[in-house]
Amino acid sequence: MFQGILAYRILARTNKGFEKINYGALPLPNWAARTGLIAANSSSGRFLWPWGVLPAERQTDMWWFDNNDKIVASRWKVSPYMLRNFLFLAVGTQEIVYLGIATTDDTVPSDFGYWRGEIELPVLPYMHMQMSSFNMTNMAILADVAFEYAEYNVELIRDPVLLYNLMTRRERAHWMTYPGETRIPTDPFVRAYKIQQPIPLSRNLDEVRRSVMEFMG
Repeated sequence: MFQGILAYRILARTNKGFEKINYGALPLPNWAARTGLIAANSSSGRFLWPWGVLPAERQTDMWWFDNNDKIVASRWKVSPYMLRNFLFLAVGTQEIVYLGIATTDDTVPSDFGYWRGEIELPVLPYMHMQMSSFNMTNMAILADVAFEYAEYNVELIRDPVLLYNLMTRRERAHWMTYPGETRIPTDPFVRAYKIQQPIPLSRNLDEVRRSVMEFMG
C-alpha cells in the first residue's frame, strides 16, 4: 500500500466561524432524486454534491475547486446512522481494496469498505469526489447530510528536511488521512502543484531528498 504525504504551511483561515452547511437530503440520482428516499435493501447510486448557490461552472460539484493555494478540511455527517456510505476518490475510483483487489461493491449489502455516521475528509484542488449510500433496512429511508468545513490559504512544503522532520514527528503538525487505499489519479497533483504524486513516507533523510527531487523537481 502506498503511503505518502502532502504537507502544507497554513497562511490563513478564511470565513472562520461560519463553516456549517445543513445541506439537507442526499442528492440522489435517477428516480430517487425525485423522492429523496433510498429504497429498502438498495443502493442510492453514486452522486456528486450539487449546490445551486454556487457559480454556474461549479454548481454540479460543491467540493471541486481550482485554487492551488487552498485546501479544505471537511467533516461530513450522514443521517440516519444505519446507512452504509461509500467514497470514490476521485470519481469512478474504487478506494477500498483487500490485498490489492477491489472487493467493495456499493450496489449490494457489502460488509466491507463503508463508513457510517461521520467522516473527516481533506479536499484537494481539482478533485471530483463521489459518494453512495446503501440502505440495508426493510423500509425506504430519507437520508440527509450536514457539513462542517475549514477553508485554509496554504503553501505546499517542498523542503526535504522539513518534510523528513514532519514524517518522523520531530515537527508538530495536524495530520489528516485520506480514507481507504489511496490510488488517486496523478492529474490533480500535476494540475494543482506540478508534482507527480505525494512524497512517500520514509525515515531516511536521503530517501526523502531523492523523492523530492524525483516528484517535486
